[in-house]
Amino acid sequence: MRPATIVLAVLLCCPLTVRASGVWTLTTVDFRQRPVVLKAIDPRGVTAALAGSGEVTVISYEQLLRLQRGPAGAPSADSWAAHLRDGDRVIGSPQGVKGEAVRWRTALLGEMELPLQMIRAVARGQDPADESDAPFRQDTVLLSNGDIVRGILTDMQPARLVMAVNNSQIQVPMASVLNLHMADVPQPNKPPSRVFRLELTDGCRISASTIRTMDANLEIELPQGIKRTVPLADVHDIEQLNGPLSWLSGRRPASSEHRPYFQGSFPPRMDRTLEGGPIVVGQRTYRRGIAVHSYSRMTWDLDGAYKAFRTQYAIDPKQPRSERADVTVRIYADDRLLHERKNIRAGPLSEPVLVDLDGASRLTLEVDYGENYDVQDRLLWIEPALLRERPKAEGPGPSATQPATRSLDPKVQAATAQPRRDPPGGQPLPPQQVQP
Repeated sequence: MRPATIVLAVLLCCPLTVRASGVWTLTTVDFRQRPVVLKAIDPRGVTAALAGSGEVTVISYEQLLRLQRGPAGAPSADSWAAHLRDGDRVIGSPQGVKGEAVRWRTALLGEMELPLQMIRAVARGQDPADESDAPFRQDTVLLSNGDIVRGILTDMQPARLVMAVNNSQIQVPMASVLNLHMADVPQPNKPPSRVFRLELTDGCRISASTIRTMDANLEIELPQGIKRTVPLADVHDIEQLNGPLSWLSGRRPASSEHRPYFQGSFPPRMDRTLEGGPIVVGQRTYRRGIAVHSYSRMTWDLDGAYKAFRTQYAIDPKQPRSERADVTVRIYADDRLLHERKNIRAGPLSEPVLVDLDGASRLTLEVDYGENYDVQDRLLWIEPALLRERPKAEGPGPSATQPATRSLDPKVQAATAQPRRDPPGGQPLPPQQVQP
């Protein structure tokens, strides 16, 4: 074969690599990260060449966690972001209410219909919608001048939205809207299903039930059965959710208790710090985590599909005077204490903690007061994950990862617990229950 013919054959065999791939960072279920050149995504999994060696391998969906490259996409300042209750974010502009959905026009996905009951909030550009834990009882519009309009959203157009207030239709110019919060509605309590969350260059964060590459494009099927095609060059992040693992921060806890030592209220926050910022420890930003303040105890019901639990933790280094923090962390499966570590103070991220669940029906994460009351006791659970299979050890971890015998049974606790210190001149504040 002549040299020119050889070159042509190579180009024909590898169009994706040449046209739209580049180097991606591949994260697998063992939390290892490797640079790869993407070849294809199909029902078998992800086909990629290891950067450097060129060795081609197929990563099954039972091993895939995430593919990412480049910086995150950011919405333009004049666009609107619809924040959905499942964590998706759709960038674009409203085109009117049709039945029980808002027609929403996007740059890369075309026009979509967003169910009203799935919309949590709408905000402009990069300004995040308020994600306070208190539910909104009515649709609520916050205006740029500080005024608030409460009622029922009946229409939303590019230039205006309409609210039904006391039997009157109030038109509000979109130019004066800071953000819109939709009334909280019960969500179906169905088991998490496997989806792929894509982040696009226009700032969209969208979930797809299936994905596959075709030439230089990514074909996706949305959970509603709608199919779309996106240029692969406009995709910078592909994360598999509820596949080989399930992020604890994406699951609704069965119960959540936080008990301040003095005054104040610090309910847990998912995938962000207690102040609402990104979770940053050292030089790395983590997308998955749970921020809590002592005393905190959160419990999740388990369905038997997961064999192990993995997490890391650290005192939030971004808070002021973090050096004053001192807490004790505990992890329970049912009434068995699997992990305990005392006197956790500001410093580096812990080693990974990996514990067997052994058919447990409940998982509990507890953060207790340390030696400095609850001063600056803000702890970050980093990438807490339920694993379908126990991975190989990632390296030596703290000896506290070994199973212990302490019980959650109240009678056993009463017989063995150390007396808890009370605030000077008073009694501890009562527990504050957080509705899951």
